Amino acid sequence: MNKIVAATVVATAVPTTSPLALSTSSADNFAAPSQHVLAAIDRFRVASARWNSLYDELDRSEALVRQKIGHRPTALIHWRNYHIGGSGINSRREALIHQGIDPVVVEQEYIDAKKRYQAVLRAGRAWDRKATLSAKRKAFEQNKIETHAAQRALSQLKPTRAADAAALLKLIEDEVTGNEFERWERAVFRNASRFFTQVLSERISPPTAPTEPTVDGKIFAAIDEHRAAALHFAKMLEWQDSDEARKLPVAERWGPAETFWDEVLKPATMRLISTSPETPRGLAALLAYIRESGGLHNLIGDGEPALTLARSIERAACNWAGLPQPAGTDRAGIADNREVA
Repeated sequence: MNKIVAATVVATAVPTTSPLALSTSSADNFAAPSQHVLAAIDRFRVASARWNSLYDELDRSEALVRQKIGHRPTALIHWRNYHIGGSGINSRREALIHQGIDPVVVEQEYIDAKKRYQAVLRAGRAWDRKATLSAKRKAFEQNKIETHAAQRALSQLKPTRAADAAALLKLIEDEVTGNEFERWERAVFRNASRFFTQVLSERISPPTAPTEPTVDGKIFAAIDEHRAAALHFAKMLEWQDSDEARKLPVAERWGPAETFWDEVLKPATMRLISTSPETPRGLAALLAYIRESGGLHNLIGDGEPALTLARSIERAACNWAGLPQPAGTDRAGIADNREVA
């Protein structure tokens, strides 16, 4: 365990005999994150940093020899209009069978695809030997295995105290970049969210008498507004595919939904992601609405809107848990609200 983790762990970790038991002790819930949660986060951060370092080093080394021996063979094969590799080959077989293609034909193609993929891998290893990069490639691949194992471990954590869930939500905010959540990140977010939904409003009481409003009107109003707009928008999209709509000009068929999005659903989405819950019950309601909608991706998509909502949830969780507010936010609002695309 490194110095950062050693300096922040608490002595009363969740008993290993009951790792999923929810703590009802105020002292437990409002202490620092549990040792096993901090260790899992630290394991991932170390592996992720090493991944980036090894990748950059390998990429620079490949560039130096590329002009002499050419590009390294890509670890992909072509199969029925797809370029795939690794586990994607197995997924492709299942998809083809599901599409109704003769299983015997699919199996023959699958066996051939596996052989061609192994040949590509062998060609890649031969290229590494020629470029004297076998050792660096091995180090990178071994660290890739460790990074994926650390991601799986995080995705399987079930928070048992408020500080644990807040720490996991902070990790997701730090790690999510680009326009989508990876599968393991969605799992971490889901498990942290479930903790707050189940515990905040039902099982745990704050350590002191609450000073915030008992009725979290703003977030409930934002949820109700967004739910109504989203349901109406879904009906409009469904109508677009009807026989009646298909007979209309393009502008008449698609125009109403586009107008509704611009004038109703988009503003409702902005209000939802920028309204931070002020009470445990409000936070639980927001998390329940996210799950009810099929997750962040189904609710508002990926990218900055999802990150903004995640920040709002994290800020509310830290506020309730008595933890410092995340960097870039304050108790009154989110510092980096951006317009929904």
